[in-house]
Amino acid sequence: MAVTVTFVSKVFSVVLLIIVLLETIVALRTIQTELNPGCDDTKEDCAGGVAYIKAIGDQNTFHYILTAIGPPTVLVIKTEKTTKDAGISINWDNFKSGNITEMENSIKLDPSYKILYSYGVVFTRLFQYNDTADVAELGKLNLNKTAFRVFDFSRSMFEWFDLKAISSDSAIKLRVKNSSAVMGQTINNGSLEFKFMFFDHMDRATDLPHLQYTEDTSQFDFKLMNINTGNMSLSRFALETVLFSTDPADRDMKFDETKSIDDEYTPGVFTISNWLTRPEKEEQGGFLQHKPVCYTKAKRERAVGTYVRGYGLTKVTDVQYLLNQSAVLAYFGSENMAKLRISSTNFSFGLSEDGTFTKTNYTVWTGSLGYGKPPMDAVSSLVVVVISVGLGIPVVLIIFGGIFVCLKKKSDPLLVDVSKNAMSVN
Repeated sequence: MAVTVTFVSKVFSVVLLIIVLLETIVALRTIQTELNPGCDDTKEDCAGGVAYIKAIGDQNTFHYILTAIGPPTVLVIKTEKTTKDAGISINWDNFKSGNITEMENSIKLDPSYKILYSYGVVFTRLFQYNDTADVAELGKLNLNKTAFRVFDFSRSMFEWFDLKAISSDSAIKLRVKNSSAVMGQTINNGSLEFKFMFFDHMDRATDLPHLQYTEDTSQFDFKLMNINTGNMSLSRFALETVLFSTDPADRDMKFDETKSIDDEYTPGVFTISNWLTRPEKEEQGGFLQHKPVCYTKAKRERAVGTYVRGYGLTKVTDVQYLLNQSAVLAYFGSENMAKLRISSTNFSFGLSEDGTFTKTNYTVWTGSLGYGKPPMDAVSSLVVVVISVGLGIPVVLIIFGGIFVCLKKKSDPLLVDVSKNAMSVN
């Protein structure tokens, strides 16, 4: 029996080794980061700055342009790979001007690249409301009785830190330095921040909710902390978000929620949401993915998780003036921007009876921005093997044990004699 147990243990060890080898990180893209390209910050003001990231693969390249000059924007451009070492060019004076005519086409991608697809996200407004009824849902608020504030992410409303001073090659940060005196300087000194991360391989984030990422995705954290909520003692927040793509404007995007029986990676959460730019052919479109959970403390754990509610998609109308201040206009120009497929929604943070934002004065929400079919949760290889081995070992022991006993009886004369004597007595 000891030999059998040893054999099974060795098999189990080999299987685990194979899993580890299969899940070994292999870089599928080369990541190159350039901060404030073409702006000499020793001689001129680069405002909030621009980050340009190239994710170079064997067949294609993803170009990411991030900036908080205007509303915080991430523009993603998929191109064929080129041997030329080229990137983007920015007319900084025109881009920073805020003038629509001057801003148009102030950001350009080198013409040596053949563009295959473009999409991206713009964070346009932040809503603050005093949830005295503790409903934690925008659609159920009595607007006549609810204190409400709207923070436009416009050039005049917020001043941002230069991203070059606070970012690294692996993490780009857009952090608020100050908000307008008109809004009472409610948000300042880093109390609102977007952080973006880029990847050259497939894996999962180390922090909850452990979203899966691939070499074709980026992830972001949206964080609110240490905010002076003023006389709104039961404050909650919601973030207005716009998604755009170069798909025809006469078709709609789709907000899709998928349920799972597995919560291995995010305990207690069985839903994953995907906002698809091209639902008719999602493997060739963009997406914004998230799980409906955010965390109310910097140390993320299940006990401090609360709900993130997504709402229906709407056409962009009342925030067009913010898009006209954004990098979307600077890259596409007015004429091409009018042809984009664009929709918007809100994400509100919090759940009834969770104490509201004011309880901890901290909220962090994670999402992914990617291309292709969104990653979906599945039971990990390790769990499958553990379950299989856990169920299989008893069966193996019974089979090998039975074979061992049979062989032992045949090879041991004493056992045979005892058996015959027992039969004679009977």
